[in-house]
Amino acid sequence: MNISDKAFNQAVNVLKALKAEFIIKKEDGEVITHGELVLAEKKARKHNTRQHPRGTYTDHVSRQGLLDLGVGDVAIVDPEGLTKESVRSTSINMATKKWGAGSVTTSMNKGKIEVLRIL
Repeated sequence: MNISDKAFNQAVNVLKALKAEFIIKKEDGEVITHGELVLAEKKARKHNTRQHPRGTYTDHVSRQGLLDLGVGDVAIVDPEGLTKESVRSTSINMATKKWGAGSVTTSMNKGKIEVLRIL
């Protein structure tokens, strides 16, 4: 028994003395349980499928003149079939990257997104 196994066994004994329920999986795959806990199965991760190719929203917002705004200027971004909330979010993210947090405010008006540069 090496020092790692000895320390591991001491830790397990302390947990048992505290009447704790536990499941421990060692590096070699051995599973040690105490109590009535059950090891849950790993769920397969679902990958979201993209509705549009990467960069579609950024390109769309860039073409609307958002990055050319001066302080006090307003850009009207037409979603043109894209998700309104995603276009709005992309507009805010791009403005934040260029001018900093709190630099713009947005509003939805008649299906279009108005972006006002504040700072």
